[in-house]
Amino acid sequence: MFATAQAGQVYVTLTTRPPGPLLNRIACGVACGILLCCRVKGRHMKHVCVFVAAMLFVAAADATTWADSEMTDPLTGKKVPSKEIMSYGGYIYNWPSKYDLVFWPLTDENWICLNPENGYAAFNDDFEELSKQEKETLKSWLVANYNPSEAPKSYEQKLDWLERVYRQRKKDDAFWCTFYRLMAYTHREHREKSLVYVKKAIPLLEAQLKKNPKDIDRIEVLFSLGEYYRRTGETA
Repeated sequence: MFATAQAGQVYVTLTTRPPGPLLNRIACGVACGILLCCRVKGRHMKHVCVFVAAMLFVAAADATTWADSEMTDPLTGKKVPSKEIMSYGGYIYNWPSKYDLVFWPLTDENWICLNPENGYAAFNDDFEELSKQEKETLKSWLVANYNPSEAPKSYEQKLDWLERVYRQRKKDDAFWCTFYRLMAYTHREHREKSLVYVKKAIPLLEAQLKKNPKDIDRIEVLFSLGEYYRRTGETA
C-alpha cells in the first residue's frame, strides 16, 4: 500500500495487503492513517478518516485472536500458562495448510501447551486428559529425558519435542497421520525434512483407504494421497 498527500489531495494506491501477522498489518494501517491525517486538512479530512477506518477493517479481516489462559498439568496438578481461542473465521480453511489438510489452530504455536518445569507437552485439546498408564509412563520418561535448562523454544523445537512426548502415549494411526501432515506443512520450506513426514503419512493414508471410507472422509484421503504422491514423485 502506498499513500501520498499533497496540496489537499490524497493519492492512494492499493497493491497487496501488508505482509506479516495481524499486528504488522494494523501497524501499517495506523501509520498510513497518521500520515494522511497529518497532511490533509479541510473538506478532505472526512474522506481520509473513512479510508483509514476501512483500511484497518481490511487489516483485521483474516485475524485469529488468543487470550492468556491456564491449564492443569495432569502429572503435577499445577496450573500451566496456555492460550485460549477468542476469535477466528472460515478463512482459516483457505490458508496454505489446506494442501496438507491441517488447519488452524493445529498449525499455530499457541495450540501447544508445555510445562517448562517437567517437560510435559500436548496440544491444548488433550493436554489435561491422560490415562493412569500414560501418567506413569510419562513421569518416568520425562525424568530421564527432559532437561529444564534445554526446554524447547521455537515452534519447530516444540513440535519435535511434542512428537517424542506423544510417542509415550497410546495414540492411534489417525492421530499420527494428522501429526505427520502437520509436520510436513510446518517444514514446507525445508523440502527434505518435509518429505520425511510426507513419506510417513502415505502408508497411514493408504491404510485408511483400504478401509473404504465414505463420503467426505474418502475425498480427504484421496486428496491427501494424490498430493503426497505428487510431492514424492510416486504413483498409486
